[in-house]
Amino acid sequence: MAGMSFLFGFCWSHDKIYILLLIVKQLTSSALPLLLIFIPKYILDLLTEAMSPDTALTYILILCGIYLVVRLFDNYCDANIFVRKLGIFNDFQIQLSRQLAFADYGQIESSSFLDIKEKAFKFLYGEAGFASALEQMFSLIDNVILFVSIIVIVSQLNILLIAGFIAVALLNAYFSSKTRKRANQFDIEKAPLERKNMYYGSLFSEYRYGKEIRVNNLVEWLSGKYTLVLQDVLKSYKKIVRTRAKAEYTNSFFSTLQTMLILAALAFQYAAKAITAGDFMMYWSSANSFNSAMFMATGSITSIFRYNDYYEAVKKYLNMPSSMRAGKKPLDDIETIEFKNVWFRYPEQKEYALKNISIKINAREKWSIVGENGSGKSTFIKLLARLYDVEQGEILVNGVNIKEYDYEKYVSRFSVVFQDSQLFSMSVYENITFSGPLKENGPRFEDAVEKAGIKGKIAGLSNAEDTIIHRDFDDNGYEPSGGEVQKIALARAIYKDGSLFILDEPTASMDPRAEYELYSHFNYVTKDRTVIFISHRLSSTRFCDKVALFSGGSILEIGTHKELMESNHYYKELYMMQAQYYRD
Repeated sequence: MAGMSFLFGFCWSHDKIYILLLIVKQLTSSALPLLLIFIPKYILDLLTEAMSPDTALTYILILCGIYLVVRLFDNYCDANIFVRKLGIFNDFQIQLSRQLAFADYGQIESSSFLDIKEKAFKFLYGEAGFASALEQMFSLIDNVILFVSIIVIVSQLNILLIAGFIAVALLNAYFSSKTRKRANQFDIEKAPLERKNMYYGSLFSEYRYGKEIRVNNLVEWLSGKYTLVLQDVLKSYKKIVRTRAKAEYTNSFFSTLQTMLILAALAFQYAAKAITAGDFMMYWSSANSFNSAMFMATGSITSIFRYNDYYEAVKKYLNMPSSMRAGKKPLDDIETIEFKNVWFRYPEQKEYALKNISIKINAREKWSIVGENGSGKSTFIKLLARLYDVEQGEILVNGVNIKEYDYEKYVSRFSVVFQDSQLFSMSVYENITFSGPLKENGPRFEDAVEKAGIKGKIAGLSNAEDTIIHRDFDDNGYEPSGGEVQKIALARAIYKDGSLFILDEPTASMDPRAEYELYSHFNYVTKDRTVIFISHRLSSTRFCDKVALFSGGSILEIGTHKELMESNHYYKELYMMQAQYYRD
């Protein structure tokens, strides 16, 4: 019951009235079927007694009025439960988002994590929405009240009949829960398939895949792959439906058996004039309500156990490791950066992405990290930026292992432009400053966009810096080119004003003029800062103090551009290979 305890604790701590309303709701929910059992009995009895029509009508109106009041109060509970649940859900969504943002980056990109996420969402949001598992648990209160009440009512008939009635109900519950449990296990196992289904389904609607699908005529190919996935999903659902159908068949059989027992007993009692027509109606309604409540109760119990199976995934999902945030030491500025015998491989990978890396970078030095694709350049930056932790060795900043620094203070010293920088569906200004409307930060914003070479473009947009990027929420949104994305990301880095600038392939999508302008203004843009410039284009080495050539996850050569050219090794070979296209 750990899962139910978790949901109850979370909901209680955020809105106690929600829990109290759930409890009251069970009382009204059990009262309604009981009223439907008693009201027809009394109406029939009133009609068969020697009572004036006016008196009978008065009693009937009173009974119906009681039912209406209870029904309206039940509706009131439903509405308020829903609204309050939405408030708790919003709180939960924010808390969950924050927890995931604080989790170690390496965790959230693994396929095993994505499978855990799919299972966790089944517990958290269920088939009936957020906290449906908790509401299933509370519905048992309603069923227990109903069971006890009906047993008390029917016990007036015959004790042996009651014993047989309960025995059949228990057999029904046992077989139904057994088949439902199997169906629930199949439901858990299909989580990876559902993730695949969602992925292929999104390919046709997501903007970023649109060009590839159309230009390469991928509709038939992708449709074929999607069809295979859907066939697997269908097979999985068939197993679930067939298994659940067995539970329905079992319930139908035992319900019919109970109906035969109760009808036979009622017919015998009525023929013997032991019960009235009203009593007949009451006992008959009680039997039907009992069957319905028993089937719902076994369903709720099975669902609760199913949700508890999912809860193991929830615990992992909500407690993602955040070892990166264990440090407490403050960091004011970066004087030295040193990699000492660093080894690293990505999660679930056998090959090392970095092998025995040792390098020292001093304050205000400008380094060019070069090498072919896949040589480990970007991985080097990811470790320095604490997206991952080293497997062996250590990284020191100012002579201190970076794990000892307070994470927030540490990353605040970094201004990073990743080669795959992402822009949000917000205004240009918000994408650069990560703050509210243009006010006191105006001059700083203007300086950043000018240095990044994007000022003219922004000024020409329909709403200037207030223009929304992308068209997710605005049909008139601005869709920047690849080069413009990198310029906006560069403006973001300049605005942040970190003491260490990391530029990871910042010119990869820029046209020659934009690349030339960046190189020409490089010292102006990065004045008095330590800079690490990642590129596979060796032309970037000309304006940097030092060069490190990566190959196969190792550092092959280190020195100035002049020193490496004079050494006549691999660096010179690569440089001349690229240079010949410009000379010829």
